[in-house]
Amino acid sequence: MDILTLLKANIKYKKGALISVAVLMLIVTAALTAVISANDNFGRNLRDAQKSVDTGDLVLMIDEKYATDELLNKIKTDPTVGRMRDVKNLTSFSAVTNGKEVTNRTTFIAFNEKERQFFLFNKKGTGFVTTIEAPGKGEIYVPFSFQQLYNCKIGNTFTIKTNHGDVPFRIKGFIEEPFTGGYFLGVKQVYISTDDYNKVLAGKADDVSVIEQKLTSSHMLHIYQKTGSTLSPGEFKRELSKSSGISDYGTTLSKEDAIGYTLIFNNIGGGILYVFILLLFFIVLIVMGHSISTGIEMDYVNLGVLKSQGFTSKKLRLLFFLQYLLAEGLGAVLGIFVSIPFVRLLGGIFQPITGILATTELSLVKCLLLLAGILLIESLFLLVKTTRIGKISPVRAISGGLASIYFDSRLKAPIGKRALSLSLALRQFTSNKRQYAGTIAIVSILAYFMISMTVLANCMLPESVQESFGGVVHDVALALNDSFQMDKAKEIEKEIEKISPVKGSLYANYKYIAINGEEYNCVIYDDPEQFKSILKGRAPLYQNEIIITEILSDEIGKSIGDTVILSYHGKKGEYLISGLYQSMRDLGKCFAMSLAAQEQLAEERLTDGYIQLAEKEKAGDVVSMLNEKFPSLLKASVSKDEDGIGDMIQLALNTIAITIYTVSILFILVVVNMVCGKMFLKEKKDIGIYKALGFTTRSLRLQFALRFLILSALGSAAGTLMCLLFNNRMLSMLLRTVGITNFTTDFRISTILAPTALICTCFFLFSYLASKKVQRVEIRELITE
Repeated sequence: MDILTLLKANIKYKKGALISVAVLMLIVTAALTAVISANDNFGRNLRDAQKSVDTGDLVLMIDEKYATDELLNKIKTDPTVGRMRDVKNLTSFSAVTNGKEVTNRTTFIAFNEKERQFFLFNKKGTGFVTTIEAPGKGEIYVPFSFQQLYNCKIGNTFTIKTNHGDVPFRIKGFIEEPFTGGYFLGVKQVYISTDDYNKVLAGKADDVSVIEQKLTSSHMLHIYQKTGSTLSPGEFKRELSKSSGISDYGTTLSKEDAIGYTLIFNNIGGGILYVFILLLFFIVLIVMGHSISTGIEMDYVNLGVLKSQGFTSKKLRLLFFLQYLLAEGLGAVLGIFVSIPFVRLLGGIFQPITGILATTELSLVKCLLLLAGILLIESLFLLVKTTRIGKISPVRAISGGLASIYFDSRLKAPIGKRALSLSLALRQFTSNKRQYAGTIAIVSILAYFMISMTVLANCMLPESVQESFGGVVHDVALALNDSFQMDKAKEIEKEIEKISPVKGSLYANYKYIAINGEEYNCVIYDDPEQFKSILKGRAPLYQNEIIITEILSDEIGKSIGDTVILSYHGKKGEYLISGLYQSMRDLGKCFAMSLAAQEQLAEERLTDGYIQLAEKEKAGDVVSMLNEKFPSLLKASVSKDEDGIGDMIQLALNTIAITIYTVSILFILVVVNMVCGKMFLKEKKDIGIYKALGFTTRSLRLQFALRFLILSALGSAAGTLMCLLFNNRMLSMLLRTVGITNFTTDFRISTILAPTALICTCFFLFSYLASKKVQRVEIRELITE
């Protein structure tokens, strides 16, 4: 009973500090629960949807001309294959919707009301309709991600361009297509009526003899692994490719890889937030440690008296343990409820990217287990921090807990007449440095992550950074027709020079080529010196050389100096790996070669061109000229008009950065309020003395604020140093899932000053507001002392 009586009194007496701990724990719990639940919801919903539409373990997308009976029989009779389902489709390579060129390859599938092919969103995009109405004549269902990719709305026109004329469709609705419907997948499935498929489109498909095909007959083969097979998805794909050669004739995508591509940004955003939450957890520990240390110091006399009355160290430690554990538990419980709107917020961010319906279920079991682990760690931390109670002496408590010997520090700052408030604030800091160490640590952690997120949010802006990610910096993009030949490049650039000097040009192709029997995305440049993101080795200068990414190197077990066998449509060749580079294509699972090296395997055309202008503002004039003079060779567009994906990524990164900034400011507010409260109680006598000497309330509050400004400046400097030392390593680890294995930070003055200035301003303002209690201290306080 005695411990309960003390516990009630202590909670009432220290409610400010305990509320602060509870609020911090609430923020950590809410953030953790929201991120875990949102990621789990999307992952579960995606897998459930794939199961509902009967997605194969491996899907082969192959042209009609390669889908021979011999190949199909090889797949069906393979010992690793359980069954195969053939979905016939028409593949479009040229389409326009809402006035924008469709950059995705589009596969048209006939709607079948007897099968579950997709889920149809309601008009608000908040759920599915129960009954799917068959598309009528001239109507089409498109993936939900088209809303972000092309700003589509119901009723917009989707036009297919064929060699036999354009075919317009009206968008009837948006669907959840769980295989290739995600934002980052280059193939999109759309659904039209059976009549339109058979009578309108099928007759416009190009014959295999047509050079520039715009609409082709294709197959999407859903291949299912045999029940009981122990092969991993990657092993299943390799074994089937070896026995049937499917990698030479089409593009394969496993169900698991499709999930990875669809949830790529969820994983990146979740990873960033998980690291931030971990740092917030450390801040909670620091705050609790500071609160316990100052609490023991301030209550030294009372604790000594309690010991003299028979209370053991164990009982007093239990008192501290229970009060902080109750605060943490209360914060954790409230945090779970507070997380619900944040799960909905994250769902709203990721649904347009994934094309998967966002739901708001909480992953209670997983979150409760993690919270139990967090509370266990915090309990151990409390037990360690309260060991100091055992050293309290009842005898020393009589003298107020003062040490018998006192040493002055040489590091104490002197007090000067000029800038008196600042010199007093500096003296108060240097005379009690240990008390402020925890606050400086908190500021350094927040500054580190805020600077890091500012860098990440701006990482797509500098041209040098884009090139280091394997991108191509350009102002004008060229979609090259089959009639384009490299000898026309000089003529085209000569015409461009009449409008603006050409700073750089590049012509490229992208295709899937098999390495040792398994296909990967291949980047082909006409000039191999244009590969700017090489990490080790050199560019593939010769006809028998390639470069691969570090991620692909780890996957295939090959590196610089090794040879591999490349195969494409029946042709094979041996190539030497000349270097390792970095690229975000296919999440880093790609390789690259020169145009001369590609011609050993295939004589296919270049498909893309990139022009960088010295006078960027004239890009529109260049595009108009090219489309007017060279319509048979190419179609030009301004690069910024085709960068919808980049804009979406930038928006999502900015949203995450704003979230982190907001949470950081809340943490600063809580920490400042708690520390100021402790300092006010501890320095109440000193404040009375200052007032007796003539200091005004305003000047004393300014001293408080300046002291915290000094703390925030020191912490920000430490955070900046941490960012310089560790930021590249942390972001490389977080971004490895998208192919970035060697992140190089482009530090700018603005990326450092903006977050540090915000931190310092918040600390100054919040501490000035929290020091309002100073005006309630009167000179007669000294008499009672």
